Amino acid sequence: MKNYFIFGAALAIALVGPASANGFYRYMSPPSLSTKAIGGIIGPAGDIIVGSGFTVAHSGTGVYDISFAANTFNLCGAMTVTSSMRHVTVIALPRVCRPHSTYTIELFQAKDQTPEDSRFNFTIVGT
Repeated sequence: MKNYFIFGAALAIALVGPASANGFYRYMSPPSLSTKAIGGIIGPAGDIIVGSGFTVAHSGTGVYDISFAANTFNLCGAMTVTSSMRHVTVIALPRVCRPHSTYTIELFQAKDQTPEDSRFNFTIVGT
């Protein structure tokens, strides 16, 4: 009799456990977010060669400000920047996240860290 009770209790836990866990974990999952990605290729003078949905200002030697329309991203997006020149070091810094996202891109010569204008591409992903 004792073995039937243990078997019955184990069967009940096995059948009811996943059903109740599904109901519980439903409230712990993150909300669904729509991910946005924007990218472009920027010329040395700050001209947009490829891309849309952003503006570029060339504010000084090696310094570019990329701005996105209001509420494009809910939070600061993750940006990657790559120069077309091997000897150029790139720094990308978010300046303002909301409501208008603006990032400052700085390009330097790798050997002596002097600012340099160069063609580069970027990709930003955010929600």
